[in-house]
Amino acid sequence: GQTSFETANLTDGNHTMKILVVDSRGASGESTIQLTVVDRPEAPTVTIVHPVGGDELIEGEGFEFVVTVEDVQDAAESLVLTFESDLDGVFCQPTSDAVGVASCEADLSPGDHLLTFTATDTSGESGSATTYWAVTSLLDVDNDGDGFTEEQGDCNDDDGSVYPGADEYYNGRDDDCDDVIDDGT
Repeated sequence: GQTSFETANLTDGNHTMKILVVDSRGASGESTIQLTVVDRPEAPTVTIVHPVGGDELIEGEGFEFVVTVEDVQDAAESLVLTFESDLDGVFCQPTSDAVGVASCEADLSPGDHLLTFTATDTSGESGSATTYWAVTSLLDVDNDGDGFTEEQGDCNDDDGSVYPGADEYYNGRDDDCDDVIDDGT
C-alpha cells in the first residue's frame, strides 16, 4: 500500500519522523527518518511615515522623509536602507535607530516622483514601500498672489500689481509684462 501525511505544524529544527505499519495479522514494521525544517527568511517590512497624502513640497525646500522598518531575523539598525526616486535616483541611505525609525532630509527636483523605500536584511531579503510625491517648480508658484506664476508670464512675481494683462501706468516699469515699459501711457 501507499500512504501520505501532510502537516504545516513543524517548527524550525531537527525532527524524527517515525512510521509504524501493522497488517491485518498483527505483524508490524517501522521506519524512521530524520527531517530538518529550515525557516524561510522573511523580508523586512517598511512603513512610510512621511510623506503622507496631502503633503506638499516646493522646489528648494528640504523635506524630512521618514519610514519605520522591522525584520524578524535582524535588528532594525543592521538593515541596509535605500530611499530612491524614479526621477532623481537614490537620494538617501539612512541608518535606522534601534526601534526601527529611519529618516533623512532631501531636496528633490521638480516633477512627479515615484518614491521607493527599501530595506534589505543580512540574508539578502528585501522589502519596500512606494508612494507618489509631487515637487512643485518655483516657476509654478504664484508668490505675490496676483493669479499668475512665472511660468504663466508674470515678469515680477514679487509684486501683485505686475502681471500679464495688468493696466500699464507711467511709472518706469513694465506693469503688463509685455516687455515694453510704460507703453500706452
